[in-house]
Amino acid sequence: MYENPAEIQDWLNSAHESTYHWKTRRQFICDDRDLPGGTSMPYFHTHELIEIFYVRKGHKRYVCDNDFSCDLLPGDLLIIPENIEHRTFSVTNEPQSRLILYFRRSYLDRFSAEIEKH
Repeated sequence: MYENPAEIQDWLNSAHESTYHWKTRRQFICDDRDLPGGTSMPYFHTHELIEIFYVRKGHKRYVCDNDFSCDLLPGDLLIIPENIEHRTFSVTNEPQSRLILYFRRSYLDRFSAEIEKH
């Protein structure tokens, strides 16, 4: 889909602005997007954040470590641990809406005392 580095950089700038927040060591990132058509990540990637991927509208295919894939439809939620190689692509070119939450495992530390009570 994307053949040269300039196209990949343009895709990162337009479709995944939150990528740049990863470098700032933020603890929690919310990436909420309505997409007019299908989008596909041009490559596999990893990051040191846990990812929660929620589909509101459309149809996405999620591939992890090149040996696991699943189709996500509206209402589906997938949790991807940190440092797992993954990518998504659109099954159709129809409008889509999705919410991605990224957070560091350390973000949950502040809740550990409360979690341990239950």
